[in-house]
Amino acid sequence: MGLVLALVWFPLFRRPEVHPWVSAEELALIQSDPPEAPVKLPWRKIVQYRQTWVFAIGKLFTDSIWWFFLTWIPDFLSKPRTTWTLRASPCRW
Repeated sequence: MGLVLALVWFPLFRRPEVHPWVSAEELALIQSDPPEAPVKLPWRKIVQYRQTWVFAIGKLFTDSIWWFFLTWIPDFLSKPRTTWTLRASPCRW
């Protein structure tokens, strides 16, 4: 689905200055808001924000689980399983 959308989107995408469907009024509106200059923010300042710590801790917990399954599941599924694992299970049905 994404590939189909990309194939449709790429031929239609153009910068507003050269796009045939953008009128002069629309172009003036787009260009009326100049881009903001980037601000350099030192790490000392970034780590003082609580949001930074919440984001970092959340990434630590979720990414570690995600990468565990991403690397473990293919190996687990590629090895043949025998029925002894089912018989050894205390919760067998």
